[in-house]
Amino acid sequence: MRNLKKIISSTAILLVVFAFNSMAQTTSTAKPVQKAKHHAKGKMAENLTEEQKVQMKESREKGKQAQEAFRATLTAEQKAITDNKNLTPEERKEALSKTLTSSQKEMMKNNMMARKENAKNFKESLSDEQKAQMKKMGEKRKQKHAGDAGKKE
Repeated sequence: MRNLKKIISSTAILLVVFAFNSMAQTTSTAKPVQKAKHHAKGKMAENLTEEQKVQMKESREKGKQAQEAFRATLTAEQKAITDNKNLTPEERKEALSKTLTSSQKEMMKNNMMARKENAKNFKESLSDEQKAQMKKMGEKRKQKHAGDAGKKE
């Protein structure tokens, strides 16, 4: 259960880091509604220094490599669990965690620690203005998700 909480918290950290990475990613084929939806994210990316953009890109690349390396260690049974869309994400994590070997658990732990360190370093590189902007975006996201949750009920 403790590992599951660590996985969930590290996933949340990754989402924050990857959210910043995806801010600059728009395509010319995107619908105007999508561009408007991601306008605030683009603003944050515009305010990052080149060094921060490079740091973010490197962090994202390392994360992808770590994810691919971990996925390569999964057995066919474990891959079937991760690909099972009949389970909720929480159920998939719980089912998978029951089947992990000690070396896979250690790999996940190391990946999580690396993600936390990357997120910490990135946050430390932000100016006060960037931190305030990031906080504001997070609050808007929470409000949006709270509104989305109310629609589902």
